[in-house]
Amino acid sequence: DLEAIDALLPGGEHGWLKSPDGERWMHYRKFVPSGRSKVKAVLVYQHGIQGNSGIAWKLSTGRVTNFALLSKECLKRGFALYTPDMSGHGISEGTRFFIPKADWTVNRDDL
Repeated sequence: DLEAIDALLPGGEHGWLKSPDGERWMHYRKFVPSGRSKVKAVLVYQHGIQGNSGIAWKLSTGRVTNFALLSKECLKRGFALYTPDMSGHGISEGTRFFIPKADWTVNRDDL
């Protein structure tokens, strides 16, 4: 449920870009500090093979994990964070979880 995930990722906005080959849409989430005169740094975090930009949980203790924790801490410290859904992951278009070659640890074309 996208709304439930977004509730765990406050301050996040959805965006879309055309893939480098122009054949599909790439989804990303961005978290940019508000009310600051200057962003200290811009971070781009690439998820793993079976991941996406919306992996976030709230534990029974109230602690948040994964992108919920990362985005919260980045915003608190004045860092802008971009978390793209790589091709075939999350909300991005593409063959689900397709890995084009064995050394695909970083899809440089998508990033």
